[in-house]
Amino acid sequence: MLDVTIVQQLSGLILDPDFSVSSDALETFGAIFTAPRKPRHKANVELREWVIEHVRELHEIFQRLKKRTEDVEEGDEETHLSNYFSLREIMKLEYTVINEHRELLEVFSNDQNTLLNTFNLLNVDNDGVQFEAVLHLSVFVLMPDRSSEIVQVIKDNKENIAKCLEEYIPQKS
Repeated sequence: MLDVTIVQQLSGLILDPDFSVSSDALETFGAIFTAPRKPRHKANVELREWVIEHVRELHEIFQRLKKRTEDVEEGDEETHLSNYFSLREIMKLEYTVINEHRELLEVFSNDQNTLLNTFNLLNVDNDGVQFEAVLHLSVFVLMPDRSSEIVQVIKDNKENIAKCLEEYIPQKS
């Protein structure tokens, strides 16, 4: 069975400066949490139980990863492009994992700091990161069981949310 310390260590490797290490860690992390399995398969049942037991830690791992990629000092263009790539890949993985694990989806969609961070990511000057932020925002908007705080933040920002989402709606010709 998974150990939360090993998962945390693996997640730390996702931001390793060596691209080979980073990409392998990201792929391994994804394989652990998104591997296709039969619903009643023993490994799937054990993984679901692990996610339920460690849902807060898993959520925090994703939040720390995103924060670490955002908190980069001003530097050369190549460093920023690399961090945007890492951030986008982390966001893609998080979106996939939260959609496969309902318990994580509920924690994600009811966390006000995650929503506010998502709003900030909508303003990042990178189309890939903005696109992933729109997908994350859709979770907050579409999730039926949200806390009253999340509902209020969405209401308070509905014009900005609508404006942002309009940019990603395919235009009819």
